[in-house]
Amino acid sequence: MKRALAAAALLALVAPAYAEPSVAARVSSNEATLSQSITLVVEVSGAAQIAAPPDFSIPDFQVERAGQTRSFQWINGQSSSLVGYNYILTPTKTGTLQIPAISMTVDGKTYTTQPILVVVHPDGGTSAPAAGAGGAGENRAVDVPAEGLRPLFMTATVDTDRAYVGQQIVLKVQFLRRPDIQLASQARYSEPDLTGFLVEPMKQQKYATTINGAQYEVDELPYALFPTSDGEFAIGGAQIEVAVRAQSDPFDPNSFFQNFFGRSQVARLTTRSMPIHVRALPRNKPANFSGAVGRFKMTAKTDATTAEVGKPINLTLTVTGVGNIKALKEPFLPEPRGFRRYETISTSQVSNDGKFLHGSKDFKILLMPQASGNLVIPSAQFPYFDPASNEYVVATTPEIPITVKPGNLAAAGDVTAGGPAPAGAPQAGTAEGIRVLERDIRFIKTGRVTPITAPIYLRGWFILFNLIPPLFAVTAFAVRKGRERRMERPEEYRARTSGRRARKRLALARRAMSEPSAATFYGEIQAAITGFIADRLGAAAAGLTRDEIEATLLRWKADEETSRTIRDLLDRADMARFASASFTDDDRGSALAAAAAAITRLEKLG
Repeated sequence: MKRALAAAALLALVAPAYAEPSVAARVSSNEATLSQSITLVVEVSGAAQIAAPPDFSIPDFQVERAGQTRSFQWINGQSSSLVGYNYILTPTKTGTLQIPAISMTVDGKTYTTQPILVVVHPDGGTSAPAAGAGGAGENRAVDVPAEGLRPLFMTATVDTDRAYVGQQIVLKVQFLRRPDIQLASQARYSEPDLTGFLVEPMKQQKYATTINGAQYEVDELPYALFPTSDGEFAIGGAQIEVAVRAQSDPFDPNSFFQNFFGRSQVARLTTRSMPIHVRALPRNKPANFSGAVGRFKMTAKTDATTAEVGKPINLTLTVTGVGNIKALKEPFLPEPRGFRRYETISTSQVSNDGKFLHGSKDFKILLMPQASGNLVIPSAQFPYFDPASNEYVVATTPEIPITVKPGNLAAAGDVTAGGPAPAGAPQAGTAEGIRVLERDIRFIKTGRVTPITAPIYLRGWFILFNLIPPLFAVTAFAVRKGRERRMERPEEYRARTSGRRARKRLALARRAMSEPSAATFYGEIQAAITGFIADRLGAAAAGLTRDEIEATLLRWKADEETSRTIRDLLDRADMARFASASFTDDDRGSALAAAAAAITRLEKLG
């Protein structure tokens, strides 16, 4: 009786800790151009059970799902959960468009969001800056957090959430604080997860801005990101941890730092994860395309317009523009007739002023004239893809005429451009042929000397006997090196053997199929799946959460069927272990087969 009363009292205390569920929708921007996309986020807070993520179509928009985010907090006995469903919306016409109300079933009840208006401008126009930006300082656009302005907050933005492979995406992480907020220590910054991108950090920016009449000091960390493959990616959240000195003004309604007798408080700020849709480059690639994406131009120059046979000249091809300058490959230059070409030397000059990555790259080519006459250095070609116009462009240089005079190497006979060398004359640009004058050493016997019997070191049994010790030594060395590699790089070894360990777990699950309780069987199924993913990530299986599993499957580009199978198997495992649910033998057999198939598919992805 006492236990029942205690349990009832505990439930009475815990029940009020859960807030009433709510559903809301928001967009990354209420203005866009026809070629831009916006992100729609449907957020569900305080929910214990969600029927299914919403699938819907919106008139005048193309809708693509972009994954989901989850968060859970337990503070002072109060719990809060937040699930966000992300969608990429691409407008199909201009004007004032409406995102209609979206309905969701949460905890058995239906909730509806408010409609949202979006203004779509024609291409070539400019979308409005972030709300409230402007005033003093440089007046740069700053995204205002969904929860509103605070004396200290952090935000992250990208200039586009739809890009091509290799296209530059500018990510800006901004840390904003009111001038009256004093930092008690240096901030500890954790960079966002940028898996799937080549990253070039740019120059940090410091400036002041005014938002809704309030002044802020801004520290901006810009990055130039270049997607390495097509698909759906996510820019992870950045984090800052900083100690803030408590303020003594009790009349400031906006301040969330109260006076603690001059002590400091630790603030932990994070940015939201941002989905990025990366498209493959069009297939109609021009000849000699080397993967350059951006906007470029090319020039060519030589250090001389006249030369002599055998005396080199330098040709410099300079590619200038916006994009991944360091990764640019050498332009295509047809083989110049009458010249010998040597190895190319390249140098880069990159400017990272915080706005975007741009610069130039020089390709210096040494050309050695091999013939006299009026020669021509042909036009060079540099194909690239321009994401602004969605088409391939070929930058070219004009031909460069070079007048070549006869040199010392051509003294034996003038060699004109395109003409053959005179008979008996050495080739221009080459050394004179070597002539044997005399042989001063002569052998006494010129015949072949052969031994009467084969030496012992050429006999088969002797060779085999001497090969045994080296074979043993090589084998022992290989075994020792393998053991050392496993100890030095345990994560790599875990990832390489993750499939084998997962199948051992499935074998244990097969043995547990006949047990009355389903907990053991589904426990092994869950251990096989989470252990496989943890081994591939180099993480601890015990600390792997459902959100991390969802994010990993999205990063690995797992198909919807595989993701749904893994979610279903993990849900079954939780029901069997914690709710004592019963399952038939057919259910267990199908679950075992589904788990084996899912792990096989994941091996090809991760």
